Amino acid sequence: MKNKKHGLTGGYSRHAAAHSDQNSPTHLQDKARKGAWFQESIINPIYISTPVGRAPTFLEGLPLGTKGNLCWLTEGGYLTSVDGETMNKDLDGFAADVAKSGGPCRLSSRKSKSGEVYLQKATTKPQERYTVPMPPWFSRAWGTMSPEQREDAKEVVSGNLFKLAQERWPNANIRALSLHCDTSNLHFDIWATELEKTTVTIRNKPVDKYVTKGQCFNSGLCGPGTMFLQAKKDLGHKLHPVDEAKLKRSLDMYQTHRMLTKKTLPEIPEEITFYRNLDKKLTGIFKDQGYPKRLKEEYLGFCKMLDSHKYFQFDKLSSLRELETKIIKREDELSERIEACIDKTAKAEELHAEAEKLKTEAEDLLAKASVATKPERAVLIKLWKSPSIRPHLLRNFPKTMMGLAKNPTFNRDPDALQMCAEILVALDKDMDK
Repeated sequence: MKNKKHGLTGGYSRHAAAHSDQNSPTHLQDKARKGAWFQESIINPIYISTPVGRAPTFLEGLPLGTKGNLCWLTEGGYLTSVDGETMNKDLDGFAADVAKSGGPCRLSSRKSKSGEVYLQKATTKPQERYTVPMPPWFSRAWGTMSPEQREDAKEVVSGNLFKLAQERWPNANIRALSLHCDTSNLHFDIWATELEKTTVTIRNKPVDKYVTKGQCFNSGLCGPGTMFLQAKKDLGHKLHPVDEAKLKRSLDMYQTHRMLTKKTLPEIPEEITFYRNLDKKLTGIFKDQGYPKRLKEEYLGFCKMLDSHKYFQFDKLSSLRELETKIIKREDELSERIEACIDKTAKAEELHAEAEKLKTEAEDLLAKASVATKPERAVLIKLWKSPSIRPHLLRNFPKTMMGLAKNPTFNRDPDALQMCAEILVALDKDMDK
């Protein structure tokens, strides 16, 4: 899997190092070249074309200008506050030393007959940069701090970030830090190297070379987008389904990369680990704990409004799709009901046709029936005496029953005579009705 850097990591160049100092002419030129885009936070879209209008902004979009030194160099495991020019000279000097020594190299497993180690060229960059955004609510707090408060906060933030970087990349040499507060989103650059100055013997002479330790400053697998989505979720914001899918996809890809690579990667991406640690540490520097709480609540409100702007059209289309799905479902249900009614009607018509056929057959049999003989007479009397059959005989075969009653062709059987009398009485009642 390719290690995508998301634009917030990169190798060393004199331009990149100069840009890392926000007070340098290079940085000011880059900022002017990028124009208004630089005034927006990386979490805020510039314009969102929706009927609601321009997206609401949590941050003012103005520089959070801070006086004093904004850069730090590491020395003996400690940070030293310096100006940007001093930091650039140190970074440039290290890169020059690496170039003079022949560039990055790695030790070969082979040795010469005299025991000297062979060296091979390495593709390792002399130095690499990693950018760490601060929690957005803290950027808002930074804008309200006095110069004295910012001086204290600078040391707290830089010291904590340096510690986090050492824990995350123990085999890398963290060389410098720089603060960027000229945008609406406070962020830091971390400069580190994977090269170690090593004295080796070449042609019986000791020579200083810069040997790589291997990839120990691996970073930027998820990027700030993943970090901000997870941060919103940690603060209690219910992510939009689209953002939830983005976060899941990014974290799943990270875990897949973590399983496939031979390099040691933490279970949680450093972007998220850094954010959580910084958020906890920065929340604790305020005497009034209600202040960061209010800023976080304000940020959550902004996230909610941002989602309504960002996904306005999406939600509108989703609602239309839901309505369309309901209509289709109703149509399917109605179609099923109509088909069922048609099936029942067809079956009823079939049953009716069969009933009419049976009725005709029964009427023929009754018309041909004669009560002159005892067996036929017994069957007729039995049918007539049945409470469930008698109404059907009178209703469905009135003429046939009248003919049997008025023209008896039987002897003086009392049961038969009584049946004929009852038939006549019953039919007379029906006629009166």
